[in-house]
Amino acid sequence: MKASFTIPMLPMPLNAYKSMHGSKQLQTENQWKEIVAIEWNKLGKPHFNQIKITMIFAFTDKCQGGSDGYLVMGCKFTSGAVRGLFIPDDTPEFLAEWAFRFQTADDPETKIIIEEIKPGGKEHLRAFCSLYTSCIAPLCPIDTDSLQGVWYPDETICQEKTSRLLLWVKAQRKISKSEAQQNRYFTLPMLNHDCVIRKGISGLDPDKEDKQQVKKWMEEHPGIKPLSQDEEKARREKMKICRRHRTEKLSSEKKGVQTPFQNVPSSRNFDD
Repeated sequence: MKASFTIPMLPMPLNAYKSMHGSKQLQTENQWKEIVAIEWNKLGKPHFNQIKITMIFAFTDKCQGGSDGYLVMGCKFTSGAVRGLFIPDDTPEFLAEWAFRFQTADDPETKIIIEEIKPGGKEHLRAFCSLYTSCIAPLCPIDTDSLQGVWYPDETICQEKTSRLLLWVKAQRKISKSEAQQNRYFTLPMLNHDCVIRKGISGLDPDKEDKQQVKKWMEEHPGIKPLSQDEEKARREKMKICRRHRTEKLSSEKKGVQTPFQNVPSSRNFDD
């Protein structure tokens, strides 16, 4: 199982943190904790036994400066924030592994990915995916635990080529292009529900209970009714006729055959 979210800022560099008054330090740390708590609530308040945390620091330029300072403070802020929420404590028994990446972006931000570690040190099969080191999609086709989670329209979608054929991945791509509300989430059953995805489609409210919301959402978004055999046959015949007309038109244009309208005089000729 995996949880991921983005904090719209970078942690404070170590040198800057040391130069602050104690009360200001506490205020800065509490701000980070508050953002993590809000995201934890949005994700459905998940709990893990043992986790690995990946932090992706996005800088606004290629010059990262003292990146070590960001690592130190990122670990300090994040370990304290996940304690009591995602895991009981931030000791090695529960927080067993860290990973870090740096990248450039238009705005500074910190992406946090929390992955559960299987008993015996075995991680999810997702680790065998060729895109594992770069993909941060919250729903992963080969990670069955992740499919119990949720997806927001502004989050990443699986980029693996064969997965693009899945109905729910197709739905994710349509939703992400439909100007859907960013603060409302979708579950796998909703994404697998073969309905019409219109502009501005809305998911579920993270502050309300899932069960009743899902039922209401399904009723408001009925599935696409499959065509009968006669309807399918009629549609195929219509498509054949359209293709034939198009082929004949292109063929006549290439041969220079005049259409019935090409010999009609212009309005200027009528005036002469």
